[in-house]
Amino acid sequence: MNINGGFSLKLAFPLIVVIVTVLVSYYVYTSTVQSHEQTNIEQSSTLLTAPSLPGSNTSNYDFYFVMLAIKTCPHCVAMEKFFKNLPVDSYYCDIQQSKECSNAFWKLYDKGVTRGTPTILVCSKDGLLLVEVGEYQNETWWLSVPNNLEPLREGTIPVYVTGKQRLQLTLTSDLYDVLCVKTLEGSRPIK
Repeated sequence: MNINGGFSLKLAFPLIVVIVTVLVSYYVYTSTVQSHEQTNIEQSSTLLTAPSLPGSNTSNYDFYFVMLAIKTCPHCVAMEKFFKNLPVDSYYCDIQQSKECSNAFWKLYDKGVTRGTPTILVCSKDGLLLVEVGEYQNETWWLSVPNNLEPLREGTIPVYVTGKQRLQLTLTSDLYDVLCVKTLEGSRPIK
């Protein structure tokens, strides 16, 4: 204390630092808790809106899109925006956040089908129709090409690279399950 009975500056400064530290810590803690609670709400909301069965679409189309993607991929961002405007149910399957999505991507990678994202699966409840690798924004193509293909759970399906058929994928029933059923467990709807 100084001569007048008040606090000295030497004592006031540490007290101010302690008060500011407590307030900042409280703010960080409450922000983190609120962010965590919001994430939990969003995750439970996503779980409620994801289809329970493959092909239980809300659109008038017999197929749906599953985009294997990562958040830092600009082509994935562009395709997500594109799919928001199509009248077909579409799902975002983050290969860095979901083991089901990662598993599907690496199965296709090991078969030489893809080397990057986005890799888009066109599925139906009856089978896989095609795989498209890369960003391809052609609404007519996306709405018509799948309608002209036979959905398969076993057999050979086409693999397109930016709208042109380049490869074929030999499909087995267990691979169909990994690509079109299990991925829905790790996906969120694109809206």
